[in-house]
Amino acid sequence: MTNQGDPAAQLATMLDGFRIPQCLYVACQLNLAALVPTTGLETDAIAQLANVHPDPLRRLLRALATVGVFRPTGDDAWTHTPGSEALDPEHPAGLHDRAIGLGSLAWASWGGLLGAVQTGTPAFDTVHGAPFFEVLQGQPELAAAFGRTMSSWTRQTARDVIATFAFDAYGHVADIGGGHGILLDAILIATPSARGTLVDRPEVISAKAPALGDAQRSRTTLSALDAFNDPLPCADAYLLSWILHDWDDERCVHLLSRCVQANPRADIVVVEMLLDGPGPAATWFDLEMLVQTGGRERTTAEFQALFQAAGREAAEVRHTPGTHAVLCSRGG
Repeated sequence: MTNQGDPAAQLATMLDGFRIPQCLYVACQLNLAALVPTTGLETDAIAQLANVHPDPLRRLLRALATVGVFRPTGDDAWTHTPGSEALDPEHPAGLHDRAIGLGSLAWASWGGLLGAVQTGTPAFDTVHGAPFFEVLQGQPELAAAFGRTMSSWTRQTARDVIATFAFDAYGHVADIGGGHGILLDAILIATPSARGTLVDRPEVISAKAPALGDAQRSRTTLSALDAFNDPLPCADAYLLSWILHDWDDERCVHLLSRCVQANPRADIVVVEMLLDGPGPAATWFDLEMLVQTGGRERTTAEFQALFQAAGREAAEVRHTPGTHAVLCSRGG
């Protein structure tokens, strides 16, 4: 039976859906996708490996099976489905780390949405007692999972960015808040004559820079600093990919101004979703920013206002084939 055409039934399905993310979180926290072999395994054996009670585990697996995650094979045994395989920590989709992040810190934060709407204060700050990035600094395992999740998303976005915007005019690209260097790596592959600087907080930057290939690593400088306060390197282009949406307007203008101060002649290249772009993704991420960081997604006009407030010309806007756009404000 379908709920199509019945608004009340559709809403009831939405309300009941709150259970699923927490079930996926528990499955990933217990690492069930890695514990269950492709040939299948009995509940008692899985429970022993996961160090949990068999009966609650059986009930969890039964529930997950209704949404295509794991499959019963008879004799109280379970095997994989494409859905459960996608939760493996080694799966390229990166859903294991995403489920860990959403099921822990983010899950609690969304419980504070009402307060965020009433006060304008990020729910995360109220629920966890400190801002998002400050809490991550004190929880290395969750910070690492968050970093891997961002890398997975960036990997999906990088192809679209490279197809949309040419970086070959730049001899030196500084990736501000570039994490593991996924997008910078793609840019350097596409632009063999360029060199890069990967800028991020000291706890993010490491000598390994895991996303950088050997050839690109030799052309990249790792710069561990606070982009809001420490001097930025001089570059031909400053890249800010999925950075500005984390912050309010004042902090965004401050960061853009620091890029201008580092080299007034450099281009500033911003990769973000646009609220006036295609699809609903930016709308939901806008609410995510209200809950988690106090930032926001923005319209094209709102981004142009940020550039103007930082003393820059209006940006050229190019839409990628995916959910993001590339905004480039040319230097003087």
